[in-house]
Formats: sequence, C-alpha cells, structure tokens
Amino acid sequence: MIPPHDVYRDELLSYGYGQAIWEPAPNGRQPAVLLGDVGYFFLGGFQRLFNIHLPPSHRFQSSTMPEHFEPLPIDDTMIIYRHLEPGAYCSTSVTVDGSSAPVYPAAGGEVLFTTTKQRGAVLVLPEQAQRLDVGTSPTYESYIAKHCDLWLAYAHQKGYGVDLEDILLVTGCDLAKSWAVTAFISSEVDGSATLKGVDPSTLGDLSAPASMQWRNWHSQHAIHNWGPEPFALESRPTGAHDSPAEDSATDPVWLSRTLFPGFDQCVFVRGYHMKRRRLSDEQDEGLGEDEGKGSWRSDSSEYVVEVIGGSDQPQEPSACVHVLDYILEEDPAVKLAMVHDDAVTPYLQASLSGQSVVSLLAKYRPQISLLKQNGKTTGILRAPSQGDSADMKPEASHGWSVFHPHQADEVSGNPQ
Repeated sequence: MIPPHDVYRDELLSYGYGQAIWEPAPNGRQPAVLLGDVGYFFLGGFQRLFNIHLPPSHRFQSSTMPEHFEPLPIDDTMIIYRHLEPGAYCSTSVTVDGSSAPVYPAAGGEVLFTTTKQRGAVLVLPEQAQRLDVGTSPTYESYIAKHCDLWLAYAHQKGYGVDLEDILLVTGCDLAKSWAVTAFISSEVDGSATLKGVDPSTLGDLSAPASMQWRNWHSQHAIHNWGPEPFALESRPTGAHDSPAEDSATDPVWLSRTLFPGFDQCVFVRGYHMKRRRLSDEQDEGLGEDEGKGSWRSDSSEYVVEVIGGSDQPQEPSACVHVLDYILEEDPAVKLAMVHDDAVTPYLQASLSGQSVVSLLAKYRPQISLLKQNGKTTGILRAPSQGDSADMKPEASHGWSVFHPHQADEVSGNPQ
C-alpha cells in the first residue's frame, strides 16, 4: 500500500506549488522551513540538513557542516512575497458537499469530501497562508553543481540513507498557521471524510487550529492529519531571542519571523532536485557489474567525492525523478541532471503519472540548458514555451473556496 503522505504529495502536485507536505509542523525546536534549506522528505515531513544562506555558527545550523561549506548571500530584495487564499485545495478526484459555504466549518458545522474509487487528497487552510520565493537563478544552479556531491556525502556521514535525488534545495515555501489534510489511499472503494468545527469556548487555552478536526479519523480508506498540535504551539520558538545577522536583510530566519510571526507550518515547498549519473551507467569506466552498481564518483569541483551505495529503500520514483532520468538519457555528456519544481509544473498539470510526464517531455522537447563547470556538464530542464504550456493546460472551471489544480494561477495571490 502506498503511504498516505506519498498519495497526498502526488495528488496535489498538479497545483504547481511544489511538494505538498503531510506533516507541515517544524521538527522539534527548529524553525519553519526556510529559503535556502537543504533537506529531504521523511515520513511526510521535510527534514532540514542545513541552510546555505546561514553562517555555520548560526544556532539553527547543525553542529557539523558539509566539507568546504560556503554560505551563499541572500537579501530581502531577492524574495517575492505572495499569499494562498483560505479554502480547500482538492485533487481533481475529490468532490465537496456544501462548497457554496466557507470550507472552514463553524462550530458544529461540517464539510464532506468524497471520492469514487479513486485516490485523492485535500488540504484545508482556514486562513491565508504566506508564500515566499526566490525562484530559479543561475547563481543557485552553479552553487548546486559545485556543492551537491558534498551535501550527499554529508548526509551519509550523518547516517541518513538518502540518494542525491532525495535531496531538495528550497527556493520557495508556503507557510500557514493551521491546516487539515486527508489522503484517500484506495482506488478500489469509495472514500469520504468529514471536517467538523468545534466550539472554541470548549477548548480552554488551546488556539484555533484545534477547533478544526476530522470526524471519521479512524477510516481505513481516508487517512487524516491536522494541526498544529497544542503541545507544539507551546514549544514553538518565538523568535524573541533571535539574534539577526549583522545585516538582518541577509538572515532568512530573522526575515520570516519578523514579517510573518506564527506562520511556521509549511504546507508546500519547492526548489531544485538533482541526480548524478551513476558509474554503472558509464560505458567507459571499465568497472565490473558489481563494482559499479549503486556507486558514483564526482570531481565536478576542485574536490573529489566518492560515495558507494545510497538509499536501500526501494521506492516508486516521483515525477521529478522521471524528469531527471529523462535529462540524463537525452544527453550522454550530462553527468548531473537538475530541475526546479516550477519547470515541471506544466507537465504535472496535464498528467499526474510520472511516465506520462516523460511522454509529454518527449513530445514537446523542452530546452535543456547545459552548464559547463570545471570540465563537467550539468543538464538543467527549462520550463516549456508559453505556447506549449497553454496547449497542455486543462480548461479552467469555477468554484468558490474549493480549488482544483487547474485553478492554481487564480488563487495564489499577487506579489505584495
């Protein structure tokens, strides 16, 4: 059975907001997801390894850092601020009963979500969420090509069984104060989930997030989650003791907490994905079948890094991994493939299947830019042309407070 967090992520990919996060709350005493975070997904949550924009001495950096770590400067003029409207964000398979009323149920009220023998997902935001992005940049791409092998070596030194394609460099995130999510995990039976409102006066000192709960949380076909948990609210870092960098405009922690206090639940994250061509794929390495399998060696910068093995957990490749494989197959000279979530969005809006995305790539033949650095070639997939993108995008429909993927551009708000 596919884990609910994977169903949830895959079903909401076509919004074009990046990776939907099943567990949006920060990990322990860490802050919310930050621009510049390098991490990976585990059990539906995003796990930070370190941040490329913070100095090594920052209190939210790890006690150890990747070898040859070099912070990449950022300032607030590079950041685009937008918002997500409150409402229900549903996969196309989900229907909503009572969509003409606000989807955040009042005390005693209910909203019913259903599917008919299809997988599906729902995200409910009772209030506006904040969006932060720095987008794509040649500076990021050159930085990734130089350092990503060291990031993987660092992750393995820390004992994390991840591959390079599991690692994400965050360039955008959507931060909420509260949320409710559900995943319909079976394509064999009908599914339903009821979101109910609780009278806030019965909650004591608990805050608004606890006033929204799934009624049939025990259903074996619809798995639910909501938050943040009350104990998590009590343990949140408040930012009162943050020490901003000498120039606070270069500190993403200080920026996010000052501008959006309390918005620390990351419901969507987007950024760069990458994959290295393995030695077993090279025809000129002269390695035996067992020697090259699962290994790669990089000297893409002035450093030399060699990693044997990687993730020992077989997983269904995500759509982005299919795209990375496509880049490597298109040009044998490419040793490192790279793609940003934004470049994959038009294909995901046309089809959720990873294999179907590859078919669309083969049909429209989008540009693959080549970055040559220190004698090594990185292939970077670019977004399709405006004409091709319009050709792939489904026709829009309308609705109030209940959004489906084809309405993504309509609900993301304008830069503030």
